[in-house]
Amino acid sequence: MGVLDGKAVIVTGSGRGLGRAYVKLAAAEGAEVVVNDCDGDVAQAVGAEIVAAGGRAVVSEHDVSDPAAANALIDLCMASYGRIDGLVNNAGRLDWHPAWEITEEKIADVVGTNVLGVLYTGVAAMRAMRPQHSGVIVNIISGAHLGYPDMAVYSASKGAVASVTYTWALDLAADGVRVNGFSPLGRTRMGPMGISGIDTGELSGGPEPELVAPAVVYLLSDAAAGLSGQILRFEGDRLGVLVHPHFVDVAEREKWDVGAIAEAVDDGLRDKIGTVGLAPVDLRYVTGSPEAVGGS
Repeated sequence: MGVLDGKAVIVTGSGRGLGRAYVKLAAAEGAEVVVNDCDGDVAQAVGAEIVAAGGRAVVSEHDVSDPAAANALIDLCMASYGRIDGLVNNAGRLDWHPAWEITEEKIADVVGTNVLGVLYTGVAAMRAMRPQHSGVIVNIISGAHLGYPDMAVYSASKGAVASVTYTWALDLAADGVRVNGFSPLGRTRMGPMGISGIDTGELSGGPEPELVAPAVVYLLSDAAAGLSGQILRFEGDRLGVLVHPHFVDVAEREKWDVGAIAEAVDDGLRDKIGTVGLAPVDLRYVTGSPEAVGGS
């Protein structure tokens, strides 16, 4: 008996890397799966592996950045299995350039897959899940959404998906549909951070994808019942949860002007200002203007 017995699950971008590990483990745990990847050859290969191991899989080459294709992906799952119980929004595009060098075409490419693709597939999936009064959406995010040098567009796209995750969880709570985010670190054919979803032809650091996949299967399973609107971070040997963005402190005045704002910041709020991002250099307002200070 597997923890996903009887469930139908789609994993986008599952031809390689972490996505491949997610969909293979989901199938091994009893799920009927849809292997989705724009590269049809790798998708077919993963589907064949699953079937050879005794699982059930259908293959999709739909491009989730196309709304019609995203809807067709959900339709394929419904036609094949009669329901959709899980969607893992894993497909993504990576960009690694100084912010001032990125092209408009690359911006559209990254946002098209990482943000619009998640929205298109997620909305199509929830339209099928709501009448069932059940289902799980897992959005793959990234630690980069906290800030990382030379990754502004990618980071912004993953920050958008984090916000979508929080809001969808609220929207769908009454329908019995759970929505969570997952921030993985795994050894994949990607950039040096090992961010999931993109193949750059070079192996990154971090644990093997097979060591990361159980966290996604957990989120898809009934073991995670009651968990929604959360982001888990998993690195193979460390599991954490990201706190929601929130105001750490507030100051109150009957009337505000520039001087009063400066006084409130200097007299208390400045002490609450935190480090910026995952970079090795942190930015803090320490002397009235941004100054680079040592960080980790």
